[in-house]
Amino acid sequence: MANIKDQSIVTVSEIKIDTDVRDIAARAVSSAVDVFEIIDGHVTIPNDRCPLEVLFSTLQRISTAFELDVDHELDLNSRASLHRIIQANFDTDTQSFLEQETSEIFAHLSLTRKARILAQAIAATTIIFQRLAETGRTITYGLLNREAQLFAESDQRALMQDSIEDSTVFEQCHLKSDITKAIKSAMEAEEAASSPHPFASDDKLDYMFSPNAAHERPKNNGLPWGFTIMTIN
Repeated sequence: MANIKDQSIVTVSEIKIDTDVRDIAARAVSSAVDVFEIIDGHVTIPNDRCPLEVLFSTLQRISTAFELDVDHELDLNSRASLHRIIQANFDTDTQSFLEQETSEIFAHLSLTRKARILAQAIAATTIIFQRLAETGRTITYGLLNREAQLFAESDQRALMQDSIEDSTVFEQCHLKSDITKAIKSAMEAEEAASSPHPFASDDKLDYMFSPNAAHERPKNNGLPWGFTIMTIN
């Protein structure tokens, strides 16, 4: 009976922690969507802000919402941390122009194309932070690297991207809360298939980055639809 009682207590505790993390994730998304503008029903970002500046702004908002216990050697709001998160979600071409202070490619994308890319970035960042929170551990770069890699290789990433691509809210929007709902819905597209959190004896050595992780599934995040990059064997 004692064993059963102990197991019940652990289960209730885990459910409470999971619920708390979900609530924090929801608040993080709600805060991050403030970077968007709605113009004639179309969602976009201000023309006077470069993608890198906007991404840093959303990262800081999400980081503030979670208030994770972070190792003194790691800055979750740094360029390196942002790079790792972007790397986990986008293909190399999209990643390249997102991390530029000025990008002609990004400037010439449609309003809704920009919005969808940023929405994916917000969703990916929040998912990775949620994964970090669920470990219940002090966050090191090794742990960030691990969770980013697990996300990059999971079905959750692809399903999240598809949900945002299919959402009509970016062309027919009146309230920022509608953007929040669309992003949260995309994040929850495949919760049951989220990757496990294996214990690492040394986080700094765990889960070496696989450069092919973001290319295993054909994507077209950055280029206008109808255009692709052909691979020459």
